[in-house]
Amino acid sequence: MNDSRFGTRCRPALLAAALLASVANASFAPADEAVTGDDRIAVLKMLAARNEANCRKIETWKGTYRFIDRLPGKMDVPLVPPKPGEGKPGVMPATPEQREVFMIREGLVDMALDVAGDRLWTDFREDASKTQVLDPSTRQSIRKPEYYQGRQQRTVVTPDSEIEFKPNVKYGAVAGVQDDPVRLSGDNPGRLAERKAYGPTLKAIQIHAIVDPRNFYKDGRNSLWQLLSQDADALLGKFGDETRAWLDQHTKITKRGAPGALEYEVMNQYRTSEPDLDAMGLPTSITTYSERNGFLPVEKRKLGRSGEVNLVRSWRYRDVDGILVPAEYHYTFNAFKDQKMDKGAFLVLDRCLLLVEAKLNGPLPNELFGPEGMKLERGDRLIDQIEQKLYVHDGRGIVPAEMYLKSPRWKGRWLLWANAVLLIAVATFLVWKWRSRRSRTL
Repeated sequence: MNDSRFGTRCRPALLAAALLASVANASFAPADEAVTGDDRIAVLKMLAARNEANCRKIETWKGTYRFIDRLPGKMDVPLVPPKPGEGKPGVMPATPEQREVFMIREGLVDMALDVAGDRLWTDFREDASKTQVLDPSTRQSIRKPEYYQGRQQRTVVTPDSEIEFKPNVKYGAVAGVQDDPVRLSGDNPGRLAERKAYGPTLKAIQIHAIVDPRNFYKDGRNSLWQLLSQDADALLGKFGDETRAWLDQHTKITKRGAPGALEYEVMNQYRTSEPDLDAMGLPTSITTYSERNGFLPVEKRKLGRSGEVNLVRSWRYRDVDGILVPAEYHYTFNAFKDQKMDKGAFLVLDRCLLLVEAKLNGPLPNELFGPEGMKLERGDRLIDQIEQKLYVHDGRGIVPAEMYLKSPRWKGRWLLWANAVLLIAVATFLVWKWRSRRSRTL
């Protein structure tokens, strides 16, 4: 999505410069050339090898990206304008109203990736002071609710589990857990982390919610180099003549540019499980690989069977210790109102990631990929849905809830609460007694 109503893209100056350069050099650029026959197989293998070689160099990755998100949503916001008298000192606050909004949010995301261990840690921190809330139809700014703190989320993902913690959100007592300190302290909400199983379904849901550096080099769940290699093998007939014939007809490669600045555009069309709908149009993927960027992808578009845009991605790279990593990664994902014909595209998320820092192939502490990575504080809870057990941080580490309740600190807190209740009761009695005497005197 590139609508000026919702702000500019990440690099308008660079895009303008690239456009001017392309116009200036158009007359000198070689004409586009279709790559045909066995040459397609050679190009696919070359692209696969270059992309695989870059990915294989990455063993660990620790770094920070700045994110800029643009997305539609719903929010309880004060009425604009407020009702008469609302929002003034000493008067009830403005009545909230749930509205369709368009949000522009910014912040930082720290991440640590252990490739061999298939472990990922992220710390997503939205800067609420920079968040803009707009009316989608009028382009007018909408006043954010005073309580809005922005999205904060720490996540650890391993091959079999996920831990999630939202530091600025408080939860009540955990259902079915009698030893929950929140329940025993009068249901005062507290912070809560959750560990749960991490299966294929959850992975599919989280693929866009968690910033994972591996996704820079993937298309869905598969690495780009794996898909390129599979296409080359299919054109060689390794998956049967019928598959080879299909790909031969629906895979097109275009070569453009001069040596040293070559680009290959690879277009694939895909069959689905709906042959009748496939007869009306096929989903299409178009990916451009650039020699100036080690033949890594620089742009990717996915179109629905109707031709409407489903996905747009773009990359700009930086060399970090001989490895190309995205210095800027732009991702725009649309869904379709008509999911059969892929019509009625609407924006789900437009995200730009700008590299702040990247350290590759250094040591990473094991503790980062466990509950310690959540950076819990004393009194914070962790509900383990796999073990069906509640843990509490006692100021030194997490312990089972039943052990925490036996600790001197917890018992000391109970004594303080009991004394406070007693003092309140005594004060209430004395006030009542004083008022009773005064009424008899009058």
